Amino acid sequence: KEQVQIIDGKRAMNGGIILARLKMEYSGIAKLVNTMDPGDFDATQIKALKEFLPNDEEKGALADYMTKAKDDESRKKALADVQACERYMITMMDVPNAAAKFDCMLFKIQFEQRLQETVVEVMIMT
Repeated sequence: KEQVQIIDGKRAMNGGIILARLKMEYSGIAKLVNTMDPGDFDATQIKALKEFLPNDEEKGALADYMTKAKDDESRKKALADVQACERYMITMMDVPNAAAKFDCMLFKIQFEQRLQETVVEVMIMT
């Protein structure tokens, strides 16, 4: 069965590789992002996930594709017909301010790391 290609093939392939390494449902990722909970993701993974958020052009193309799906069954079929990266993008389109939420998650992770490093340095100095 041939898949429908909506976004650039190279971008879809690279995103698919990143997403395959995470081994997590896209709805689970969307839930973590929506609540700004980094879960078990590290800073590199969060940066990679943010990189594959759809841009405005991709959002338009993906939204046009999904408007054909009128009910749950046709939506599931439409999602099954696209590549993994496109499924991720479609899922993330439902998360308001996803890019800003990724930035908050990244700050939280980096802040905790920097705080721990600073505490160690202060302990050494005292």
